[in-house]
Amino acid sequence: MVCVMALCNVAGCTKPARARGLCGMHGARLRRHGSVDITLRAQRRPPHCSIDGCDKPHGGLGYCQAHLRRFHLYGDPLIRKVAKKGTGTLTDRGYRTFALGNGKRIMEHRLVMERHLGRPLAKDERVHHRNGDRLDNRIENLELWMTGQPYGQRVSDLIAFARSILERYEPELPRHTS
Repeated sequence: MVCVMALCNVAGCTKPARARGLCGMHGARLRRHGSVDITLRAQRRPPHCSIDGCDKPHGGLGYCQAHLRRFHLYGDPLIRKVAKKGTGTLTDRGYRTFALGNGKRIMEHRLVMERHLGRPLAKDERVHHRNGDRLDNRIENLELWMTGQPYGQRVSDLIAFARSILERYEPELPRHTS
């Protein structure tokens, strides 16, 4: 007895049929697009950054990762670092920093939040810019975010975590008068 392998039902396809008389490729096209006749072209990325003289691999929008980050931060992929503006220095990520005198630096938005709270920030606390402008460090534009969380999901763990959050932040909560 000779076993004959069925071929894909799509005209011109010589691959073996898997299900519904279609090969794997045509079956996937039917599921994704509703038709086996769609010819999908692979969108080819440029092999490297589109900036002249940069041979780093493509990261997005035609730029390598470094030029893409500069494009998002400053609107121009060629800007390396923003020069000093007023006091402090701007980092390549767009944050203003200040020297503390002991060789350490602090980001302005963290300093503003620490002064507002009257205490240093904890390791699991982050300062978020509401409008996305990393140079707008007015307290009205800053929010305190916490990244710490318990590892487990047991109710007793969550209750203990909630109590620790309340103990930490209750003096800072706004008081509501009814």
